[in-house]
Amino acid sequence: MVGVDVDRRSIAVVSLRRRDGDFEVLALERAILDPSVAPDSEEFSRILSSVVSRACLQAANPEIWCTISSSQSDMRLVGVPKVPSSQRDNAVFWTARKELSFDEKTVIFDYEDRGEMVDKGAVKTAVFAHTIPRDAVARRKAAFERAGLPLTGMTLTAFADQNVFRSGCLPPPPGGAANLHVGDNWTRLEIYRDGDLVFTRGIKSALTALTGAIQEGLAESFPEAGPVFESPVVSPQAEASGGLTGSGEVVLDLDDNGSGVPEAEGPRLLTLDLSGSVPAPEPRAPFPDGREGEDEADADPQAAGSVNGVSEENARDVLMSLVEGNPGVAPDRPGHGLSVEEIVELADPALSRMARQVEMTLKHYRETLGNDPVGALYVSGPLAAAPAFLEYLEGHLGIPCEPFDPLGGSQIRRAGSGPDPDGMTLSGRCVYQQALGVALSRPRITQNLFVTYKERREARRVRLVNQAVLGVFCLLLLMLGGYSAFEAGRNRSRADDLSRLKTQMGAQGVLVDTALLNKTAEEAKKAQEAIRAFAAKNLGLGAIAELTALTPHDVKILSLTVDMGPPPRESAPKPAAGAGKSAQAAKPAAKYIKKIILDGIVEGDSQLFESILAGYLVNLQNSPLFGDSTVSKRDVETIGGVQALHFVVSLALAGQ
Repeated sequence: MVGVDVDRRSIAVVSLRRRDGDFEVLALERAILDPSVAPDSEEFSRILSSVVSRACLQAANPEIWCTISSSQSDMRLVGVPKVPSSQRDNAVFWTARKELSFDEKTVIFDYEDRGEMVDKGAVKTAVFAHTIPRDAVARRKAAFERAGLPLTGMTLTAFADQNVFRSGCLPPPPGGAANLHVGDNWTRLEIYRDGDLVFTRGIKSALTALTGAIQEGLAESFPEAGPVFESPVVSPQAEASGGLTGSGEVVLDLDDNGSGVPEAEGPRLLTLDLSGSVPAPEPRAPFPDGREGEDEADADPQAAGSVNGVSEENARDVLMSLVEGNPGVAPDRPGHGLSVEEIVELADPALSRMARQVEMTLKHYRETLGNDPVGALYVSGPLAAAPAFLEYLEGHLGIPCEPFDPLGGSQIRRAGSGPDPDGMTLSGRCVYQQALGVALSRPRITQNLFVTYKERREARRVRLVNQAVLGVFCLLLLMLGGYSAFEAGRNRSRADDLSRLKTQMGAQGVLVDTALLNKTAEEAKKAQEAIRAFAAKNLGLGAIAELTALTPHDVKILSLTVDMGPPPRESAPKPAAGAGKSAQAAKPAAKYIKKIILDGIVEGDSQLFESILAGYLVNLQNSPLFGDSTVSKRDVETIGGVQALHFVVSLALAGQ
């Protein structure tokens, strides 16, 4: 991952690689810029391409992220009524639009989920919403494209600092931590809790004001030169009430309801609205050099120019001499030989204003918004490596003040022959603060201005569709796998049966011979035909024996006739080839039904004649040797002086 931070005076690039939970520094590159070089110029593109290309030499397929200043953005923690997940994006958009008052056509809007919050007794969904002008993002992206550097992502400087806490490079103290970034023309105070940015405010007291105070103090050594700034004269009454009379700055305690401030006198340099509702920022025209941000916005005209040889750059050199490792002021320039205490005394008017503004902001965050006090104040920017500046803030705020130095964290280490952060000075590491923060960017923890909630929503939809298709595919694959396993089991079972049969056949030692089988089948066929011939020949005798066994004592057989039909004819020779159609059309002989004709009488009770005869016939039909029966005569006659039922029955033989 490659992070690029572009400000008015320099370009800083950090190349990182994540390994074993830590981050290895592959490259640290920096290029000094002339403030007059515009981002749309060829010179800027050449410098940007050169410095980023050097940092990418050790990274394969690098992902390039860059920062954009938070000074033009509007960020706020917003409570959204709970709605179904399908309606959450719309609910967040309209709630944020009501509170932030933005036009989606001119700004990029995005948000990040922050769990839940209680707002006026109601539990709501907490989101951290932010906006940034579209043209500012487009200009920054175009500058990189002209340099031939495609960007993977772009994020706000506040979110770059947030990456440092979320990645664990700096341990968060109890109650959270505040970061005071002191830029050229703006100071930004950010408060982080549990790694999340929860509060941010811009303070119009920065390096320009500190430089102006030093320039004014140095100019007092030349009586013929007028002061650069008009020093405010504070009366005891005004000082006690927290306000100033005349020209100068009014520092308001927002929790004091403005008591003690005259109605006719308003703040001259800064009005801080810390009530929780931030008015929509007024649009500003692009700056001459095309770079947006706290270091390029609203330059103080009073700090420009030179008074009796004391220039703004000269005063800035005096201020920067507080930084560790700075060579200080040249011997022939005003301010040479000043001690640290003397420089702090010269900058004290602006330092005290900055400290009071930070104090009022922290008080508002703690008391008005009802949050826990922050445990530490980190300082980033050029003065992060100035011990005197940190001591001054710590003495006025009463909380530990430390340099914002993620490059010196325990999770940042050297990668082989790469640069060694531990071997660098604090001031040398501090110039890469925000470049390191943006190099820590990851889609899961960093807000990307190229991928807003709309793109994430579409990505979720595509992911759900892909998951559904994958699920159906896996289900089909599982079904095919189960069927394959079932068939494999059946095949194994069949193979086992075949193997068992082969074993049995091998144990019997009988070889299968087709000729032997045919001979055996022929012999079996002949035996079967012989049995059938014997059965046909003795069918009459068998029928008489069966009839005798089934005839009861009440039935007397008078006569029995077995009709076996005509004798079988000899087989006719086959017609010769070419015989006439008459031979082919000869009809087969009609089938003769073999039968037995019984002539008998039924004796006994005359009332039972019919039932005895019927039972006799049923028994005969149930025999396997007899078929259907036909009664041709059934009369009651007197035979031998006794009444009897005389009958004649024809029984068809079975098996025909």
